[in-house]
Amino acid sequence: MIEQQQQLLTESDSQILLGDPTYNHNAQRSELLFNLPVKDRIAIEEEVHGVSCMAREETPELLEESLHDFHLKLTEIECKAYDRAQEIRAENHSEQRSSYILGRGLKLSFLRCELFDIDKAATRYCKYLDLILELYGEIALRRPLRMSDLGRKEISYLREGQYQIMPYRDRSGRRIMSIVANKPQFIEKMVLAKILIYIWIGTIGDNDFDHLETQHAGAIVILKPTYQTQNEERQGSLLQKVKARVEANALVASVIPVRVAAMHICLPNSPLATILASLFSMHLGMWLPRVKFHFGNPLEQRYQLQGYGIPTELIPVTETGTVKSVHLKQWIKLRGYLEQKARKQEVMLQSSESDSAGDSAVIPPMADIVECPGSKDVIFRRGKSMSYHYGNVKFQNLIESKIYEHTIDPETTLQRRVAIEKELIQQIRDDGGRFLKWETGECWWTNMSIDNGNDSDNGNGNSKTLTTSQEIDKKIQTKIHYAFRDYRKKMLKTQAPIVEVSSTYAFERLDGQKRLRYSNGANDTSNDSTIGNGCLSVFYNLNGDLETFNDA
Repeated sequence: MIEQQQQLLTESDSQILLGDPTYNHNAQRSELLFNLPVKDRIAIEEEVHGVSCMAREETPELLEESLHDFHLKLTEIECKAYDRAQEIRAENHSEQRSSYILGRGLKLSFLRCELFDIDKAATRYCKYLDLILELYGEIALRRPLRMSDLGRKEISYLREGQYQIMPYRDRSGRRIMSIVANKPQFIEKMVLAKILIYIWIGTIGDNDFDHLETQHAGAIVILKPTYQTQNEERQGSLLQKVKARVEANALVASVIPVRVAAMHICLPNSPLATILASLFSMHLGMWLPRVKFHFGNPLEQRYQLQGYGIPTELIPVTETGTVKSVHLKQWIKLRGYLEQKARKQEVMLQSSESDSAGDSAVIPPMADIVECPGSKDVIFRRGKSMSYHYGNVKFQNLIESKIYEHTIDPETTLQRRVAIEKELIQQIRDDGGRFLKWETGECWWTNMSIDNGNDSDNGNGNSKTLTTSQEIDKKIQTKIHYAFRDYRKKMLKTQAPIVEVSSTYAFERLDGQKRLRYSNGANDTSNDSTIGNGCLSVFYNLNGDLETFNDA
């Protein structure tokens, strides 16, 4: 695959760069889909739309058997990087991090990426090792990649924000890579590949709970180029730069242990956009059946993306093409924090002073930090509705189903309300969800079920005993109690609108003339009418009953 991606500037490339109208990207995609079996074609289309997931159901037997076959397949493939990784492990057998690249977790990531196809997974694994050895050196075979492994040029480009991982998942639990190409400067293919690998590897982690959903569901890519050209000469130069970037992305996507489930390319309605679409179609190759092109203005593109379950309000670009960097800065800060903690742990393991508790008191355990909430997690953040997080949408549905019994019904006792709140906690946990809260000062999520004891320091640098599970549940229960209260306020605001009927009595004599009073017969009992002199308000209460209020 790498060799295929490196065969550039073919005859078809020249046709595209010259704007050949006979090249049709839609026809090429249709042809690839037509050649697929009907079952695979339907499965791909449903996964692109977020309706289903092609990941296999895992069992302990499947994992062990696949790993065994995976190891056997590796012995048949010639891979210098894999051989060198084995030598490093033999040289540093006592060092825990020396076997990272050969660990079970990373190998399972490649198996999940290829849906447990042993041959494809082993081939992708070897190509990945060869590429990171070429880009990063032997340090990439010893430990996970860090931001310090990037050079000044890579870090500078990373901070520009053209490539960002969005902080939340889509409706199907997939991570979202946002590519906002608003600066057509030239960047070397291998430099961009080095940046992309660092970003992608940070999304899958090891074989832990936070990243398992990403390994199963995969990821999607949103590309929004905002290039503008004035003449044909600049257009040709621009297409050459875009082609180099597409090749770097295709190269990385073919080796990383992340399954790209869909690609959404958003382009304006212009002749240049048509040429770009053809260029993307040519070099995306095997991913073309999963590519969706969206043409139109930014508003139309957002509506189209929403149909695929994508939270468009989080895409880091304005309608004018300006890149938003708030979430990027938070992600960089979190990555730096986690990598600093990893370095401290390595130093403690290498030294014999692991008895010291000072470092553990300064930095809490990494287990309580969540880089991206899962699709089943319930998240709490002050001042934010979090309506674009799918886990909170399901949580709101549970609140709505219990709001009458918990809050409105006057016969509900306090003990029953507490029981309802505990039932919701257990229901979320049984479904595989967690309760996360936003740490405003640190700008990341923490798991409320894991208390790090930071708030209970005894003054000697040692934190007190961890909070008991009952106290943790009490904090979560308080959050749920406030969620019921806030939902009740929302109901009061969204009830039927108030209808007011007001008279014009105050304006009757402004012209200085006297008006006749009309009588309706027997019902006319006085000179001033209740409706005529006052204001009658008509509204509906929570029970749907019509009520009136006279403020005369």
